[in-house]
Amino acid sequence: MQRNTDRKAIAPPYVAAVKMRYFRRRLMAWARKMRRAFPWRETSDPYRIIVAELLLQQTFARKVVPIYEEFLRRYPSATELARAHASKIRSLILPLGLQYRAKTLKALGRILVEENAGKVPDDLRSLLKLPGVGAYTANAVLCFAYGKRRPVVDTNVVRVLQRFFGSKKPLRPGETDRMIWEFAERVLPQRDARRYNIAILDFAALVCTHYKPQCSTCPLRKHCKAAPSFLAHERDSLRIVGH
Repeated sequence: MQRNTDRKAIAPPYVAAVKMRYFRRRLMAWARKMRRAFPWRETSDPYRIIVAELLLQQTFARKVVPIYEEFLRRYPSATELARAHASKIRSLILPLGLQYRAKTLKALGRILVEENAGKVPDDLRSLLKLPGVGAYTANAVLCFAYGKRRPVVDTNVVRVLQRFFGSKKPLRPGETDRMIWEFAERVLPQRDARRYNIAILDFAALVCTHYKPQCSTCPLRKHCKAAPSFLAHERDSLRIVGH
């Protein structure tokens, strides 16, 4: 019984293909003009992408850019990273917080060298065995580095899907994980998965934000399940301010 309730919480049991196509088309059109530029988006090198994903965990992307670029200058491959002192890595990434990542990155370099000939694996099972790599990071590497059709799902992506397609309660990754990922994969286009995944991440950061989403200018608002309530709240707030 719990499983059925959770499935309805993610999205209605049946979502028309036409609504999914609308979502993808409008999202991708928006992204053509609004896509954010980051150095890790200009490469398909698996090492550079996995480093970026580990540095980005629980950290604002803009803050990561200079650290990422300096990190790759010092440790351009897994071999150099494996030889690095954890204290030097820790000092470099100190501005990002979460200092445990220094040990994670050091361990990543060592394992890549010792067990994978310095290469980042291209299959999900092997990626999930690497230090600091969970489902999101593994799928991001598969999609952004290896061009595989894999969804990326974090709290921001869940928020966008939940609001647009409708749900009965807030969800977090880790809560009914399998069903969240299954639904995200259903929405994922058959082609251009990389471009779509980047688009939904940017859309969550710039438009469908956690607080004060930009519903009045949102290109998806016409068919978004959450838009009416957000727009009504916005109108009520304006009335109060005006009064």
